[in-house]
Amino acid sequence: MSRLLRRSIPLALALLAVCSLSAASANAAGVKKVSPGDYQASPVVPTDQDYSVGLFSVEKKKGVRQIVRTDGYLGIYYPDSNECDDFDLPLATEAVPIASTGRFKWTEKTPVEDTFVQVTWKGRWVKPGVVSGSITIKHEGCTATRKWGGGKVTATG
Repeated sequence: MSRLLRRSIPLALALLAVCSLSAASANAAGVKKVSPGDYQASPVVPTDQDYSVGLFSVEKKKGVRQIVRTDGYLGIYYPDSNECDDFDLPLATEAVPIASTGRFKWTEKTPVEDTFVQVTWKGRWVKPGVVSGSITIKHEGCTATRKWGGGKVTATG
């Protein structure tokens, strides 16, 4: 083995180690902590427009975080601008998984009367207790997409 090759191998290995540590640090920096607890969210609408508040909770089970219904409510309620339907529906699912990056996306068709409401709800945590995203609701030819924002509800009393 040549002298140059013998000296280059340790340098190359050290460079690989530094690059892998940098990549791990970059991935960790992109991950947002999702704080468990109860949340409330609202669509971004004009101040004079009616809307339905989103109410949901985040729980951590076996190291995995997910959105679930808040105690005392029938399901997971998403923030709704009330533009395409007159219903105040929860999601049909029992839980929405949250990725390790602090993001989630859920699409479902909720049956109602003789039709259904299609919901595509997505979001990401920007801080441990602050979440934002967008929601698209489709019902009988109407499609409405709105940004929304929310945060952890703190108990007062």
